[in-house]
Amino acid sequence: MSAKIEVVKKAWRESATLLVLGRNMLKNQQSTECNYKVLVMKRSKQSSFMPNGFVFPGGAVDKSDDSVDWVELYKSFGVTNERIKEISSVKGQRPFIFLKKEEHAIPREVSLRITAIREAFEELGLLLVKNRDQLRTNSSFSTHCRPVEIERWQNEVHNDASKFYELCKQLQVVPDITTCFEWAAWLTPSTFRGRFETAFFLCALDDQPELLMEKNEVQEFLWDSPRNLLKMFADNKIWLPPPQCYELLRLCHINDIDDVVSFAKSRNNKGITLHLPMYYEATDGSVFAYPGDDLYPTDPCYTHTVHDPSIYKEKSCEEIRALATKMHRYELMPSKGGFSFQMNIEPFNGHLSPIVPNLLG
Repeated sequence: MSAKIEVVKKAWRESATLLVLGRNMLKNQQSTECNYKVLVMKRSKQSSFMPNGFVFPGGAVDKSDDSVDWVELYKSFGVTNERIKEISSVKGQRPFIFLKKEEHAIPREVSLRITAIREAFEELGLLLVKNRDQLRTNSSFSTHCRPVEIERWQNEVHNDASKFYELCKQLQVVPDITTCFEWAAWLTPSTFRGRFETAFFLCALDDQPELLMEKNEVQEFLWDSPRNLLKMFADNKIWLPPPQCYELLRLCHINDIDDVVSFAKSRNNKGITLHLPMYYEATDGSVFAYPGDDLYPTDPCYTHTVHDPSIYKEKSCEEIRALATKMHRYELMPSKGGFSFQMNIEPFNGHLSPIVPNLLG
């Protein structure tokens, strides 16, 4: 890694998160209805990052996630070097988080999936793993198990992330990285304290398993459809940070869980564009510009703010919008009790748009 990139990456911490989809088991469901629910959890009010926010399970990277011991464990389960290279061979854009810190470390496409899976277990007791027999199947759906003494293991992993490796060895399983698909990457704006660059992965289950909250980190959890979660946010029943809103809006385009998995799998190696929002003040709220927007710098600074966030402070979100030709932005308007996404450019990397007509209609 170049010295310049290393300096840039020290400006924030790294984390990984999972969009977990669970199939509905209703037999009489209409074909036009969403046949899956998304798992979200409410962060602790004492959390230093996004307190009380409803987010996808996930958390900070630990050095144990990068251990070469994981590769050796996968090999002992019959996962070849070729299969690991297949997971890590991405042709498109690579955010900073996917660049290896050390030459001997395992590919970040592998270790970040392990981070997300470990955190899902630590926070909610959701252990996404495969045994030897399950690894031989061609299913694109994730599998899970519930270990004996789950609460003890959650506490041990919470206190020492390296215990996750011990848990997997004892259960004779490996983290289910082959069915976690690369989905997105977000970086907290430079105007915020406590910044994170986060890799988002998507996985799907054929059920909605029983969960066990880690009460120091999680207040509650919900399984619900993307539209219902967004409606609850619009009705001020829950608070969803912008990245969660954006990714749920993308999912609103596909109602069938099998189609979501097919789409995620088809674009898994196409790369992802890092979303670093650029904040601007408005008279009635805030505007966060994303890559491709006219307000977005052609050469953005990732470490600190160089644009003037107050340049349009005398204008409303709508007036700022009228100045643009190309838009890719999030508008937050508390005074009007709402939010909106604006995008009139093609999504990057063959991905889905966050623009959903008649979303709450």
